[in-house]
Amino acid sequence: MAHQHHVGETISPVISEYLQMIYNLEMEGEPAHGAALARKMGVSRANVSATLKRMSDAGLTFGGGRGDIELTPEGRRQAELALRRHRLAERYLLEELGLDWIAAHEEAHHFEAAMTPIIEAAILARLGHPTTCPHGNPIPGQVPDAAGYLRSQDAVRLTQAQIGAPMRVVAVSEIVEDETALLRYVGEKGLRPGGSVRVCERSPDGAALQLVVDDGRQAAVSGDLAYLIWVCAA
Repeated sequence: MAHQHHVGETISPVISEYLQMIYNLEMEGEPAHGAALARKMGVSRANVSATLKRMSDAGLTFGGGRGDIELTPEGRRQAELALRRHRLAERYLLEELGLDWIAAHEEAHHFEAAMTPIIEAAILARLGHPTTCPHGNPIPGQVPDAAGYLRSQDAVRLTQAQIGAPMRVVAVSEIVEDETALLRYVGEKGLRPGGSVRVCERSPDGAALQLVVDDGRQAAVSGDLAYLIWVCAA
């Protein structure tokens, strides 16, 4: 008989990471299947299949095989709990302790592990109940529907932005293999959440974009990078 996950049981860090990845894929409108997870996690398909079987047996996911993987209500609850603590930790480390957004991202994993509901509530109050992490992604519980957040903002990927249209950066994708490298690069280009951006030119094959960012300076980015930046009409 399949083992059902019970509320209060601890989830391994690996399974927690998978839950968050599946949740983020859904938020960004991408199919969550074994190949996508193997690519994002940098592991073999066999490794992914074994982890997904454990998650399915624990009542956290369903689907898989050749179809998309979906979270059960308990899987979604666990994903949101982990994302909430991680994004709140990032915000606290940045705003209250003065770390930059890269250090805050890297240190949040250690900090969030000690976050009890009482500490969580105190941090939320201290920060004035923020709705997003420093990278613009929603803090579950602080927005009406975190999984539908990008849709609610009418956000599109920067690769889809109309030439010449003034846009505002909403969020930086978390579905990447090396988030630190992405945050560093995005920061250097001035593409931070809340900032303005306009696409001046796009190469015919979409491989390169010429932008004007916040302070009027020009920036050239690859189509691959632009795909990871979510924007909405300014």
